[in-house]
Amino acid sequence: MRLRAHEELTAELRADDPSAVREFERASREHFRQARLESFGIGKRLADRRQELRVSQRDLAARADIPQAEISRIERGLGNPTLLTLARLAEALDLEVALQAKARSQ
Repeated sequence: MRLRAHEELTAELRADDPSAVREFERASREHFRQARLESFGIGKRLADRRQELRVSQRDLAARADIPQAEISRIERGLGNPTLLTLARLAEALDLEVALQAKARSQ
């Protein structure tokens, strides 16, 4: 199976049924949002730890040298944090970041 680019799929849908593009775009955004939440769950873990330590997002932002708005996005599952961002947040929250490589399910 050939993996096709998002733009290629959108163009194909537009040619077949222009109204299908809107639905495809909405479904794509929701799929990737859910995948981030389910795959990592990191935002919830960070928020839980921050609240456990009774640290505000503003204070965490200052400790980690990360904009408060970015912390908010990450906690809501809308951000796409880099490893450096995760490392800074982990340090500020006295956590350890660990990545695990696993085989894809068949």
